[in-house]
Amino acid sequence: MAYSAENRSAFDRLCDDISRIVPFVGAGLSAFLYPCWKDFLNQSAQNLNPAEKSKVQSLLDNGNYEEAAGIIEKSRGDKFRQDIIEAFGEQKLKSPEAIGALKNQAVYILPELFEGLVLTTNFDRTLEHVYELRGKRFKAVGHPPQGGLLSDALKGINCPCLFKLHGDIESPDRLVLTGERYDFCYREGGALVRELEAVFSKKSVLFLGCSLEQDRTMDVFDRMLNPGITHYAIVGSAEEDIGRKRTLSIKKNIQAVIYPEKEYSAVKTILEKASALVGGSSCN
Repeated sequence: MAYSAENRSAFDRLCDDISRIVPFVGAGLSAFLYPCWKDFLNQSAQNLNPAEKSKVQSLLDNGNYEEAAGIIEKSRGDKFRQDIIEAFGEQKLKSPEAIGALKNQAVYILPELFEGLVLTTNFDRTLEHVYELRGKRFKAVGHPPQGGLLSDALKGINCPCLFKLHGDIESPDRLVLTGERYDFCYREGGALVRELEAVFSKKSVLFLGCSLEQDRTMDVFDRMLNPGITHYAIVGSAEEDIGRKRTLSIKKNIQAVIYPEKEYSAVKTILEKASALVGGSSCN
């Protein structure tokens, strides 16, 4: 709490609002088992010809993961999809070592706090596995191009449920990886954007394992900012970057609890403290 002056007030408000919050889970909560997307793309690019490899590396260095993924997919085709299955497949979750590690992760606390809608940009099966282990298996799991799940969740139907914005590892051909797929799924007026807009404009969201930096999802979030709704985040930052991170969160109407960069165990500690204070879960 002492790492940033506003942490205590943000944490207290988070606890007060917990029953109305929808968790938004990013790659950081699966990083104990699965590679980050940049590292995966970099590894997959090692199989390209020198010119393609150089271009992908430049794109990755500039944060353009969509175009980098498009180049790799075009060059490697089915082999790229096989790389994804091997890197992010469900089999990794089934080993005794993974199960042991999972119980020490922040993601393992989520079912204690949230029994309603969960949003994620991850396409691995960590969340499904955790909720089932904790005896709170999702009643519905959806992803593009399936529609209606988010609308149903806002009406209290199919609670708990999970919506995977960028697809599921079991359907690798439908994953939202490249610029072309992002353009289609995040097109103005499209089903995904309409449903996300409804969630962001009506529900408080807690960002976990996310940087809050600009991307396609945050573009939608920014458009739908409602002054009457406070959002939350548990986010890491280097000490010298706390001011910028705090300013970024304020612009987005986000109450952020900021922990020291790369001290990922802090997320679990914060969620455990919140669970102890609020006395367990409540359907959001």
